[in-house]
This record gives sequence, C-alpha cells and structure tokens, in this order.
Amino acid sequence: MLEEFIYSFLENRKKIFGGIIAFIISILFVTLGFFATIFVIIMTIIGYNLGDRDFGFLLDKFKNILSSLLNKIDTN
Repeated sequence: MLEEFIYSFLENRKKIFGGIIAFIISILFVTLGFFATIFVIIMTIIGYNLGDRDFGFLLDKFKNILSSLLNKIDTN
C-alpha cells in the first residue's frame, strides 16, 4: 500500500507540484488581490534567480575587509 503510494507520487510529482503551486497562487489571489499576487510572484522569481547565483567572491571580499578592519583595531 505505502509502496504504491510512493510510486504513484514519484510518477506524478510534476502534476502534484503544479497543483500545489496553483493552489498557493489562487489563495494569494483571493487574499491579496491581482496586483499584489503578481508582485509576490515577481519578487519570488527575482529571489530565486538571485539565490541561484554564486556570490562567493563577494563573501571573500567581505571577509578580507572585515579581517583587515579587525587587524587594525587589534594593533591599536
């Protein structure tokens, strides 16, 4: 029984995911309105795209600046 459920879930995961996303968007549309829902969707897409990028170089630069500032404070 559980194996059949898991197999069915894995076979239809794109349909289930699409249904969940559509349900969330419809709830947002009903509670927030059209333009607020569009704003939330756009901000979600922007956040996803920013989160997908590698900002390791910025983190390294920030660490270098922070360590140089701490070294200056430590030597005084």
